[in-house]
Amino acid sequence: MSLRLEGRARLYLPLACVAVLAALARGLAHPTYFVDGEALIGPTVGRELFHGHLLDLFHYQIIVYQGSLLVDALLAVVGFAVFGDHLLAWQSVSLVYIAVLAVSGSYLLDSVCGRVGAIAFPLLLATAPFLVKDGLLAGIGGHGSGVFYAVLSTALAVSAGKNPDQRGRALLAGAALAFGCWYIRTVILALPACLLAVSRGGPRTLVRFGLGLLVLPTLLLGNIIALWWVESPYAADGILALCRTVVWEVRELGSADQDLWAKAAESVGAPYRSLLFAQPQSAVSPVVPVRPLGQAAATIWVFGWLAALPVAVAFLGASWRRPSTAPGQPVMARLDELTLKAVVPMLVMAYVGAYIFSPLRAEAILGEWAEIFPPTAPGVNAPRYLVPIYLAWTLLLSFALGCLSQAGGWRRWTGWLALVLVAGSGGLQAQGDWFDDRDPWATVGNVEPYYYFKMFGPGRGPPREVHEKCATDNPVSRSNHLFTLGWFIGQTPEQLLSAPRADREALDSFLKGRSLSEEDIRVVVHGMGRALGDQMFSSFQLESDEVLGVARKSAEALGKGRGGPYLYGVGESMDHGRLSSKPSQLVSLLCFEMRWGTRPLCSLAGQLLADTGLTEVPQDPQGLFVADVPALADLPPSVRLELVRGASIGLVNSSAITDLDDARVASWPDELGVFFAESWQAWKTGENWHDPGAAGFVPGPFR
Repeated sequence: MSLRLEGRARLYLPLACVAVLAALARGLAHPTYFVDGEALIGPTVGRELFHGHLLDLFHYQIIVYQGSLLVDALLAVVGFAVFGDHLLAWQSVSLVYIAVLAVSGSYLLDSVCGRVGAIAFPLLLATAPFLVKDGLLAGIGGHGSGVFYAVLSTALAVSAGKNPDQRGRALLAGAALAFGCWYIRTVILALPACLLAVSRGGPRTLVRFGLGLLVLPTLLLGNIIALWWVESPYAADGILALCRTVVWEVRELGSADQDLWAKAAESVGAPYRSLLFAQPQSAVSPVVPVRPLGQAAATIWVFGWLAALPVAVAFLGASWRRPSTAPGQPVMARLDELTLKAVVPMLVMAYVGAYIFSPLRAEAILGEWAEIFPPTAPGVNAPRYLVPIYLAWTLLLSFALGCLSQAGGWRRWTGWLALVLVAGSGGLQAQGDWFDDRDPWATVGNVEPYYYFKMFGPGRGPPREVHEKCATDNPVSRSNHLFTLGWFIGQTPEQLLSAPRADREALDSFLKGRSLSEEDIRVVVHGMGRALGDQMFSSFQLESDEVLGVARKSAEALGKGRGGPYLYGVGESMDHGRLSSKPSQLVSLLCFEMRWGTRPLCSLAGQLLADTGLTEVPQDPQGLFVADVPALADLPPSVRLELVRGASIGLVNSSAITDLDDARVASWPDELGVFFAESWQAWKTGENWHDPGAAGFVPGPFR
């Protein structure tokens, strides 16, 4: 880094801190929103490593064809060591990436387009819309984080091309790109830009860059050896199959539904303008406030991204046409300047083009969210393939602003005014997190660790032996491992159809020679039920009533005390969409009575049958439900209570009724009115008075 840049770094580093603080403020405003299953795989594994499983590191290499899980998990270990089990630990890796991305981007832009571009990038990161900022926070380990390695390696390549006498820079640029490609393979898109940058340093610089790229095959070979050594399930088909998987595994992505023109519009955010500055629902008020000038701000950003490309092309052309002051070789001097300025557009267009022409696309549900008004933030995973594209456009926009400032005259002032307009419109929306719709401070330190093992069973995580060791005293970690053991023990629906006691016999066999408390056993059977319900979710071989019949017989074979947690697991993971399509049958399907008198799944029926179109508490309890629910007066008292409890949770979760009318509820029959009010308040304030899984069928604290 030159002395000139080191002096400017005094400005860029504080700006990078602004980007980090803006992202942190977003996370603190809505902490539970960012606790997402797939997005937090890395930090969850980091938490496990922190609690005593470091020697089992490669058993946690769940995505074997990318190294991001290992890298981010090891980084997260530091976060848990510093912050404990706190939101800051879960978000620490994301914040580190944002900080270094801001610094790397500033350095790159300073080198190719000057100070304004270098200032603009961290400012635009700080004021970036939902689909960028939330994606950076929640999408670690994926393509969004990969942009960091792409920008870093390109910045180092530019430095190597400008300073060929500094031999280590080209080697470092190649090594950074190689490490990024091992982290996640899409970083290979930065290769053309890196080659263009280092080519300015001559053949020797290119050779050193190529030597740095040898880090990639070295890391891949290390991965293969380690996974073979620990007898990973991916090694079961032989060394050649393992090599093929580790080097590059192409998952079935399907073909994009849109044509190329539609995907081009999607890549710049045109169909998702209503979502660009959407906000997640607050725990304080379930109504998402409409931010002032939200649509205008979204339009400004989309137009800014679109305008950045022609501005960049115009200035590349100007660089070629501009007379050179270098004596003797004007053409070479202009070509050198053109090469330098073309690096950033080439990097950005590689990402945009790859998205448009590849099968990758935004999740289909994103289009449905875009139709909602007022706009509400979708799940943090839905836009994961768009985050790197929008980051790339933001980098190009900063480049265009920097080029305008270098032109002088009215164009310079145009660049500054455009920066103020784009960053200001984003900042106006971001401040709403704090002043319009912020969760209480009490929720920040109590973000519950996500039970990652509820998503990943046999073949998609550590082998059974790792869970059986369970060498930790941490209660959450221990529950995670015991729960996952249930996945290994649980029998298939087909086995249970022919032998209803198969789960009971598998559990008895597992418990032989083991000393587990009854509480631990309930966690294991909860996992067994979850595995059965998940097979219904992922397979259409059995109808819902068939799976529920199998589950009921299996639960009764397990006996009182174990059958309930088993059915809670079934209820958590079974396909609620398929159940909701049969509203008239839900009470009979889910409110069956066990032989010991309980109805474990009945509150799920109430949750699925709640009338989410309600805007106020109805005059009587029957009004809580859709029309197909039988008259409450004709149902047994225990069924009525469970349906009312489930309805209260369904209404709170759906934000249908925003305020509990105590006077109206008081006019209901005493038992139902009191029960509804207690259920409503307990679920809304997060006091978790209900048994795990019994009421909400969402991940809850399992002790």
